[in-house]
Amino acid sequence: MKRLAAICLGIAILVSAAWASGSAKNPLPVFFFRNSGEAPPAVKFLARTPEISVSFFTDRVALKLHGADLRVSFQGSDPQTSVTAERPLIAKANFLIGADPARWRTNVDLYQMITYRGLYPGIDMKYGGTGRRLKSEFIVAPGADPGLVRIRYAGFEEIFIDRDGSLVFRLQ
Repeated sequence: MKRLAAICLGIAILVSAAWASGSAKNPLPVFFFRNSGEAPPAVKFLARTPEISVSFFTDRVALKLHGADLRVSFQGSDPQTSVTAERPLIAKANFLIGADPARWRTNVDLYQMITYRGLYPGIDMKYGGTGRRLKSEFIVAPGADPGLVRIRYAGFEEIFIDRDGSLVFRLQ
């Protein structure tokens, strides 16, 4: 049974896919790219590493890790939330998948971060990377109610707080 650890720092959550897989061979940091046909139209942005595949929807995030399909949904969030890219990278990506060049995607812009603007009243959520770690954090405006944030996790066998205060997800 594999464990995926998330370290809670205030309202920030760090997820280390490399730690979960035991792999530190890939030196590439986490980066994000806009869905331009690589996924169903409801997917706004994607992130890929050898360990994890992440799809960002308006109201949820879907992760694939070690064959497990994990979901994080934002209960009661604003359906008009916009998901935007921030901090463009100089690098570009090319997706040459399959034999049909018409389906290939080249010169795809990459970003260091994406933001869910207005996920809840006065609350934004940012996803970024710390090396190979996927990091999420809520940005709460002065006077906004952090109690509005409701997150539902699915696809995990168990979720618990470890002795050191880490939020731990045990994969199915």
